[in-house]
Amino acid sequence: MTYKYRSWLQYIAISLFSILLITFITPAFAQFQGNTSNQPDLFTEIQSSEFAEINKPIILTAKPQFDTEAYTALEFNWDFGDGDQDEGKEVAHSFKNAGKYKVTLTISNGGETWTEAKEIFVAVKAAAFITDSQKNNSKINTLIKLGEESNIYFSLVESFKSQSEFLSEEVLARKLIKKEEFVSKIDTIIVWTQGNAGLNALTRMTQSIESENVFKNTSIILIEEDSSKQRRIERQFNQLKPKEIIVIQEPYLLQFFDTPDINDFKAELKNRKGIDVEIIDQQTVTVSKINIFSFFLDFLTEKGIPDNTIILILLLPVIATVIAFMKQVIGITTLGIYTPTIITLTFLMLGLEFGVILLFFVILMGTLAHRMLKPLKLLYIPKMALVLTSVSIIIYLLLTLTVYLDLFDIEFISLAIFPVVILGTLTEKFVSLRSEKGLSSSLLIMIETFFVSLVAYIFTGGIVDLYFFELQWNFLRNLLLNTPEIIIVFILINIYLGRWTGLQVTEYFHFRDIINNSEE
Repeated sequence: MTYKYRSWLQYIAISLFSILLITFITPAFAQFQGNTSNQPDLFTEIQSSEFAEINKPIILTAKPQFDTEAYTALEFNWDFGDGDQDEGKEVAHSFKNAGKYKVTLTISNGGETWTEAKEIFVAVKAAAFITDSQKNNSKINTLIKLGEESNIYFSLVESFKSQSEFLSEEVLARKLIKKEEFVSKIDTIIVWTQGNAGLNALTRMTQSIESENVFKNTSIILIEEDSSKQRRIERQFNQLKPKEIIVIQEPYLLQFFDTPDINDFKAELKNRKGIDVEIIDQQTVTVSKINIFSFFLDFLTEKGIPDNTIILILLLPVIATVIAFMKQVIGITTLGIYTPTIITLTFLMLGLEFGVILLFFVILMGTLAHRMLKPLKLLYIPKMALVLTSVSIIIYLLLTLTVYLDLFDIEFISLAIFPVVILGTLTEKFVSLRSEKGLSSSLLIMIETFFVSLVAYIFTGGIVDLYFFELQWNFLRNLLLNTPEIIIVFILINIYLGRWTGLQVTEYFHFRDIINNSEE
């Protein structure tokens, strides 16, 4: 071994030894310093709810974050900010008036004292506000502040950065499960979400707990503009079994702040002329028609399967039919039927904005990686493995960038990872097409595939944000959930398309000279 290599090995060995030394010695030294310190951390957490209702006891517990055995006689003194005081490590107190109170805990040990404080909001009423309405974010925050002024405590459960109804449901369900104890005790829940994400999230919460009829005394106020969702809401009522679901439009929500008592709120809505309100309860809910598809749909939802899960299955025939029509009648070329179907489902799950960005980077990185690997003259399978590796790296970096820039919710990213990976696997399709037809032809086919996927996305109820307004056509989605038997119509449409013998729309443009000459 030459001197040069021995020097490099010695340098590496010394570096590794230094890293190990720092790794093991530094924590030990810090622990030694902590043990010899005469001033331990005496932080104490006040554990309680952040709100209390008038004349209802709230439990406050002192949770010392230090070794209490080192002190012989600790005393815990509470000042509730309303003139009352108490002693003990855990106390119960009832506030007589609404408002915000600063609760102060004083811990004493002989001549030494330490204090901690926590603000408690005492409300005349508590409610949950479930929402993912990004465009109404500021309005919702204003409503919550208005609630505080009216001494109404709102626990906000939001997923403002979710890009689709499907992922919004997942994010909201996770947050509701964390607030299960609070949500199961209140008597009013306000739901303002896209589609049925909020009601589905509540259903998911009930599946995670053992108690039955969690919402039997709960009134759910649902903000809904689309009257065609009546049957879907009734199905959710049968799942959740609440006291009632009050369906109103957004402008009438302000009335709740003037009359927070739910009975007075309903009476006020009924007394006002011109207000469109629907109250769904055990007396008004209708029974679905007896047919096989509706029976199965009702059975699945009653067993706790959210209809957003079922709708993905029911939408597959719609997506396939739209693709078949675009190919057979319009004459648009796509990468088969599987690729546009996967892209459409990815858009539905991730949202159009994130889905388009991801698709662009997947195609771009796949093309660049394939071009860079060409001089190496590798076999096809190892080359594609390297291309997929490159795509996974760019997806990894893209996710890191979106999290760093706070473009999307962290829980959205964690839930979206599976459709992201599925979309990444489409790289092989594009690379193979590029090898066969060249770059320009393959790009044209991918653009046409994207266009067909976009049309299918719109037909299946996807949201297109045009900045000035949102475009969403929910007719087919609601029709499938209200009357799933309509799926038979798509079978008949595909049989008709399978027998299509006429010219495609694009062929009229290609052969217009011949058609014009034949007419002459």
